[in-house]
Amino acid sequence: MAKFDTKVTGNQVAPDEYNNIVVGVKNVITSSDQTIDTSNTQITKGIADYAAVGTFYTDSGAANAYVLSSIGSRLAPNAYAEGMEIRFRAGNSNTGASTVNVAGLGLKNIKKADGSTDIESGDISTDYDTRARYDGTVFRLSSFSDVNNFTVNGKFNTSGSAQTISSGAITYNQLVCNLRGEGNLDDTLTTINGGTAGDIIILGMGGSEDITIDSGAGNIIMRNNIDRHLTSAGDKMTLYYDGTNWTALAIESTQDFLFSSASNGYQYLPSGYIMQYGVVSVGANSTVTVTLPIAYNYNNRGAYGSLNTLVDRGEPAQAVVLSLSQIQVRNSNPGTDSIRWWSIGY
Repeated sequence: MAKFDTKVTGNQVAPDEYNNIVVGVKNVITSSDQTIDTSNTQITKGIADYAAVGTFYTDSGAANAYVLSSIGSRLAPNAYAEGMEIRFRAGNSNTGASTVNVAGLGLKNIKKADGSTDIESGDISTDYDTRARYDGTVFRLSSFSDVNNFTVNGKFNTSGSAQTISSGAITYNQLVCNLRGEGNLDDTLTTINGGTAGDIIILGMGGSEDITIDSGAGNIIMRNNIDRHLTSAGDKMTLYYDGTNWTALAIESTQDFLFSSASNGYQYLPSGYIMQYGVVSVGANSTVTVTLPIAYNYNNRGAYGSLNTLVDRGEPAQAVVLSLSQIQVRNSNPGTDSIRWWSIGY
């Protein structure tokens, strides 16, 4: 296009210079998918069109090597410039470090939002638009695109990381942590190392092994100071760090209402308590030791016994606590009776 900055009042515009002005205006209109008409708003509409969709490109490349082209007849920038933004729906999700070539301007690396870390598998997805900004050297994924690895203080991460318990402990490094037992065996978590006051962690299962969250043995405090368990893939526990201890905020556990309807059965309660019950035959003026279906971890709060039939015999049946796993049931009748027993603890 001809140069006009030297024109002053009284100078004439040559025909070819005038034609260049007309062609330039026409390109703004037609490249924004408009047909030239007699209205006087088409240039404004063209500029608005570029502002609205000028950063969106179509992808014709492969996984990890994205090739972008302007949509429709829209014109692309002449060169990369710091602050340039792009948005595209990838034809293939990435599997690792990736590059992009925008409108034939050359290959550029795509990095995470920090500008130095390679993107990971799934950071670019066919399920949502990818957004990135050029920093003069590389394209940095925006936080909206990097949803699987969005960090706050280097910790928040929605995808979750697997951590194996070592000597009862893990180290806090992000929001969602999927626990594995040491040696892929059932294990107990007592301590969470690291963290800053105000941090939150969501604990889940990373494998098939059962994980016990031990309250009070380290720096983890559960509701009512009762141990909780991760036994199913859907189990989750949210804990808050006050600078000293990690305290349970919410617990989503299949164990909350876990029960057995056997003749000697049990019922878990959301508070962490377990109610157990059963029936046992006890001889005349005798006692029987009953082993509970589930041994309590901390406290067998009490036991109660009653006859299995309604009779007027005073207090013929009793029950007392022996240990975390046993109670003793007594029959004071002169004959053998079935005694129903109850126990509650945690």
